[in-house]
Amino acid sequence: MRKFFILALLAIVFAASLISWRSGDSPIQMIEQDYRNSLNEFSNSVLIFKASAKSSSLDQLKKDYINLRISYKNIQSFLEYYSPQAAGDFLNGPPVPKLERNTAVMTLLEPKGIQVLDEILYGDDPLKHRKEIIEETDYLLKKFNDVKEFQLGIKMQDRHFFEAARFEIVRILTLGISGFDTPSSQLSFIDLDASLLTLSRQYDYYEDMFKKEKKTIFKETQKLLKDAIDYSDKHKDFDSFDRFEFIVDYLNPIYGKLLESQLALGIETIYEVQQNKYSTNYLAKNIFADDFLNPYFYTELLESKDSDKLRNLGMKLFFDPALSEDNKRACASCHDPKLAFTDGYAKSMAFGKEGTVQRNAPTLINSVFAARYFYDMRVENLENQFEHVVTNDKEFHTDFPRIIEKLNGSKEYKKMFKECFPEYKKKPISRHTIDFALASYVLSLRSFNSPFDQYIRGEKRNIPNSVRNGFNVFMGKGKCATCHFPPTFAGLIPPYFEESESEVLGVPISPDTLKTRLDPDLGRRTGLIKERSNHFNNSFKIMTVRNIEHTAPYMHNGVYNTLEEVIDFYNRGGGIGLGFDMENQTLPSDPLNLTDLEIKDLVAFMNSLTDTSFYDHKPESLPKFDKQPELNDRPIGGSY
Repeated sequence: MRKFFILALLAIVFAASLISWRSGDSPIQMIEQDYRNSLNEFSNSVLIFKASAKSSSLDQLKKDYINLRISYKNIQSFLEYYSPQAAGDFLNGPPVPKLERNTAVMTLLEPKGIQVLDEILYGDDPLKHRKEIIEETDYLLKKFNDVKEFQLGIKMQDRHFFEAARFEIVRILTLGISGFDTPSSQLSFIDLDASLLTLSRQYDYYEDMFKKEKKTIFKETQKLLKDAIDYSDKHKDFDSFDRFEFIVDYLNPIYGKLLESQLALGIETIYEVQQNKYSTNYLAKNIFADDFLNPYFYTELLESKDSDKLRNLGMKLFFDPALSEDNKRACASCHDPKLAFTDGYAKSMAFGKEGTVQRNAPTLINSVFAARYFYDMRVENLENQFEHVVTNDKEFHTDFPRIIEKLNGSKEYKKMFKECFPEYKKKPISRHTIDFALASYVLSLRSFNSPFDQYIRGEKRNIPNSVRNGFNVFMGKGKCATCHFPPTFAGLIPPYFEESESEVLGVPISPDTLKTRLDPDLGRRTGLIKERSNHFNNSFKIMTVRNIEHTAPYMHNGVYNTLEEVIDFYNRGGGIGLGFDMENQTLPSDPLNLTDLEIKDLVAFMNSLTDTSFYDHKPESLPKFDKQPELNDRPIGGSY
């Protein structure tokens, strides 16, 4: 069977390369012709698969499915670069319902595409589902033809190749080698070979464009690509594949070398063509670089308006209990820097010490990197979070007019706001300026310099075996990375990092595995009105595992006190594994069968994501109040 996979892959790639070569064409013209041929090849592979679905044996059907996957991977980089939404919604998205974008009312899209076929073919008795397979294939072909018609009208540019290729490397690192793309078949390495072979072949077309003194860049890049293909071909076992080695030695260097190649050839970057905000920094050389993601993409605050002064103002507001009604409660009350901006409680203490708030306080480190905020995802930008805290009777129990009036009673605050917002001459202290100041501080809490980051970037070489093994379990057998995507290790979805994901896990109300029940908190079902569907019952935003060593207790309700308890929950298959009736659980319900050593290594890896550089954050003093001198002794960070 393995021999068939390799021969099929080479046959498809070789055929496409023969057709595409035309003497005298520029590299991008040859790549464009190559891509057009590959689009037709995919259409043919879908038709062959459909014919096979009508009467062929299961072995033949799976062979034709593998050809279909290889054909898709040959076009994936460009197809998803030009049509990312269509690809995710109709061609190769995860096999779970998702929301249709930009609609006033909630519209759920049923899962469609290759991953749905993957689940059917590698599920129970697939031949009983021939009719469903044919229907799914017809839908796939129809949607693909719509995308194909649109893309045939696109004029390719050299810039497009390098951008699509680099996104493809991100896709391989974050979704490919984790098995996200192959939920049931675990054909990740067939996909990997196809993607890298296509990228290598297309990159080859640029060889003659490199001037003599730049040839080294081409040779180094092409060697990395060929060595990566060779490594993948020699290491096909999903569970034992060394993802750490593959990323450090191949994927990250290829990502950097493709940029170096583009610049060496004098091909413009996207910044020279468009002035939009982008989620990633295209000039970053490493996918785990501290500047790989752009925090200002996720905020209304413009980078040009941000400053050290604004960040300092935001810090003072963050630690100032004067923002609450009783002058005793600050943002830092529930987000303590020494606990990675959490508070150590299962659920945070409520206003007036009367009970608790609804949910656990998540870390604020890297919290800016999200398209949605709060566990129930009810807020769509960072700045609007604060309103929900201000007006919540269990949190700050106040409103903006009262906060603004209070802050205007401080000459120090008035001076700071005027300096930060000179354009707001008459009213520098307003809801918007408060929001911007707090956003400036929160977005500064960015962490990509943990020991693990230094290992994966190649800055530190002697990574402990337990950390390395734990990362490989996280990215492979443990399936953790199919929800906690690198590099944030949260639910920010790669490769474009423009959407945040929630999952239905089936979290219990108590850690007792024998006598417990489902936590009644409906999560996202109670968030935005347009998302109030049963599909989102018990669905919660996927938070980061960075700094998780210091953010216990865990889950939205703080039910687990240790990482071992959390892993045991996943190891059992979530809520279904605990015996709950969970029709809408999105977490795979099959046991992971992790060994004690694998669990220990997983914990070691997650602890290596700790970055304590923010743990001493605290202003030396808070602004004085002239009209309310009794407030001038208020404790920094609040009293409870």
